[in-house]
Amino acid sequence: LQDALALLANIDAHYDAERERLELWSGPESVKEGLATQLADAHRQEREPHVQRLAELHRRWTTEILYRQTLH
Repeated sequence: LQDALALLANIDAHYDAERERLELWSGPESVKEGLATQLADAHRQEREPHVQRLAELHRRWTTEILYRQTLH
């Protein structure tokens, strides 16, 4: 769980750094907007499998707790 959270934090930190770099770039605004959209899409795609994995771990953990409670 901690590894998955750390990985998501790294992905987010990388995205934040790239977004900041893009904001500081002096290129045309229309190009910056397109690149920002591409960057956000890539960020979402990179995060999605890890978020799904965390959701699955949460589901399993919750199911296990509920199962143990029904045994007692």
